[in-house]
Amino acid sequence: MRFLSNCDLIDYGNKEAFERRLQEGYAEVAFGMGRRGRSDLCLFAFYHPNGTIATYEHPATMPFWSGLVKQGTIEKEYNGEGFQRLTDSYGIEMSVRVNLEDTVNNWEILTKKSILEETPKPK
Repeated sequence: MRFLSNCDLIDYGNKEAFERRLQEGYAEVAFGMGRRGRSDLCLFAFYHPNGTIATYEHPATMPFWSGLVKQGTIEKEYNGEGFQRLTDSYGIEMSVRVNLEDTVNNWEILTKKSILEETPKPK
């Protein structure tokens, strides 16, 4: 079982996207990542009480001649079946869902880097 972490929010989150989905009535959010061939996909899934699942996706590819190439972000909406096809095709295991409103309201705390990360390392 995977849990949503502050690193997920720091590395891939977008507060404006989270706030917009909250205003649209989405109630929960989860994070997942997977790979299909040379393509990676990291995404946040927003769950609406009506069954709609909206995503904030970070696709990336790994061409043979270089490292990971990020391709920007994409926002999409799926029904449950379409979302299941997406997660199956990339082998994505979603984190446990958490309350979207709580996540937005605590964004600054959740995205603050730990004191260990902020402490300069001795030379």
